Amino acid sequence: VTNAAITKFNIGRFEQALKFVNQNIENNVATDDDYLLKARCLLNLEDTPDSNAEALSLICKAKEINPNNINIVKTEIIASIRNGSLSDAQSLLSKYMDDLETTLASIDIDSRSRNYYNGELDWARRMRIKVQAL
Repeated sequence: VTNAAITKFNIGRFEQALKFVNQNIENNVATDDDYLLKARCLLNLEDTPDSNAEALSLICKAKEINPNNINIVKTEIIASIRNGSLSDAQSLLSKYMDDLETTLASIDIDSRSRNYYNGELDWARRMRIKVQAL
């Protein structure tokens, strides 16, 4: 079910992805990725104080399940910016960049993975500049 939700999310079918992750949540079998995916869907579908607060709550649940999921930090950065918590976003960006650099330096990864991590570092650097300008 989670893989089906991810597939729907990746093609921009956020409401359909929500149905799948909600199914896992309602059946008490949700993983950190389910909570994170629901938060990402909400951030893509709406930008209201309520939806942003719900997204942050879902991110907290994902962190409780798996605090080592690096994707949680990126989603939390976006949610923090949406909520106007720019100092939180700045510190999360620093953590995200440190985690990415540590991963790049500590493991032997293939070129495709290296490109992914370098792309994420570029994204984080650009976001840091944008957040500082706000």
